[in-house]
Amino acid sequence: SVIVGVLVGPSGVALAGRFQEARPSGRVLYMTGYPDRFEIPHGARGQGVVMKPFSPTQLAVRVRSALDG
Repeated sequence: SVIVGVLVGPSGVALAGRFQEARPSGRVLYMTGYPDRFEIPHGARGQGVVMKPFSPTQLAVRVRSALDG
């Protein structure tokens, strides 16, 4: 499953938590343009981070890494 978009409402971290409750084997890739205000939640599974800006190749590598877990 892939979730893409700009969030209005719950934070990405909260949305990732809901996703992982619904799909425990799911992987999450956190994407942010605000590295000074971002931390991966402690104990997050399938965690990975990609910081903006990034190239298509960098994104592909991070997605592959998150999927491989």
